[in-house]
Amino acid sequence: MPHAMTPQLEAIRRQRISATMKGRMPKNVVAGWNKGKPAPWAIANLPKGCNITHGMWGTPFYWRWATMLARCTNPNDKNYARYGGRGIKVLWKSFEGFKKDMYRTYLMHRKIHGERNTTIDRIDNDKSYSKENCKWATPKEQSRNTQRNRIIEYQGKRRCVSEWVEITGLTHRMIYHRLNRGWPVDRILSTL
Repeated sequence: MPHAMTPQLEAIRRQRISATMKGRMPKNVVAGWNKGKPAPWAIANLPKGCNITHGMWGTPFYWRWATMLARCTNPNDKNYARYGGRGIKVLWKSFEGFKKDMYRTYLMHRKIHGERNTTIDRIDNDKSYSKENCKWATPKEQSRNTQRNRIIEYQGKRRCVSEWVEITGLTHRMIYHRLNRGWPVDRILSTL
């Protein structure tokens, strides 16, 4: 039985439909935004009563919000099981609240790392999305903050295996081999 669509989820669904059409749209129209204003086709796809007064609908920052909300609230989202299905929630009550808390740091991170390397990351993967538990990270940083990473603590520093590979020059294979054989940490990370 299909799940009922909330107004927020319906807006996201329509935005995704619009985004799939962007390859057929003029080059100056990207994700519903045309020279700083919402494109007419993007406005036409908004559900009735949808408020775009924040002026950010269709921007990359807004998409971060929309996809975060979808993976936590929409059981039909491909990532729902890893987010909403585990009890992860979006604690911001509105996009405006999210913007107020995260936009300034988003702009700073984007300026240093670029748009494609600016993703939202939860500091503690078992907690919900909130100002206190979120930061902007590069995809590389974010991939090191997942449940499936193996963390090794050595001399007071907790790092994933990939970080220890960069620091020691050892290979992933060698570190995992030593871990699986039960070696003590100082020997695992030894290059001698």
